[in-house]
Amino acid sequence: MRKKRAVNKFKSKTKSLWVNVPNDRDEYVGMVYEIKELVTGMKYIGIKRFWANPKVSHTKKPNKSEQVILDKYKDVDKKKYTAYKKKMTAKYKGKKVTTRVRKESDWRTYKTSSDIMQQKLEKKQLNYVMICVRPCKTVTELKAHEAYMQLDYYIKGNWDKLYNGYIGIKMRIR
Repeated sequence: MRKKRAVNKFKSKTKSLWVNVPNDRDEYVGMVYEIKELVTGMKYIGIKRFWANPKVSHTKKPNKSEQVILDKYKDVDKKKYTAYKKKMTAKYKGKKVTTRVRKESDWRTYKTSSDIMQQKLEKKQLNYVMICVRPCKTVTELKAHEAYMQLDYYIKGNWDKLYNGYIGIKMRIR
């Protein structure tokens, strides 16, 4: 008798812990998420970005006009070529340029930044559901919706139903 294989509900090939994540993540910065405890109904609200933009440094190279001159000398005059190349390497020696590269973050395996929730998830992962509540296109939208959802619980008097300890609002509006 064959064993049944686990069905991956997600269209992506990489397994994810999250439910309700959009397939077209390229247009979104991140998501507002909710971790719900199935037994008690208590929740944790947070944000996670889909993309990381780390800085990558590399050595500075000659610009196009300098490269054209270098290519001209390469075939015609070896002495001028070596002298000009020496000049260019001395000019750019030790010069570094940093650029930002867009790459996918660890959102698929990410659980939460809360220490309390991390401990609870390590003990009994099956008691919790991790839901993407709202995908957002800007960082401001991301932070605003997180704060709005938390404040909504506070205003309605349901603050005791959240694991969140505080509401942090610091965002750029323009």
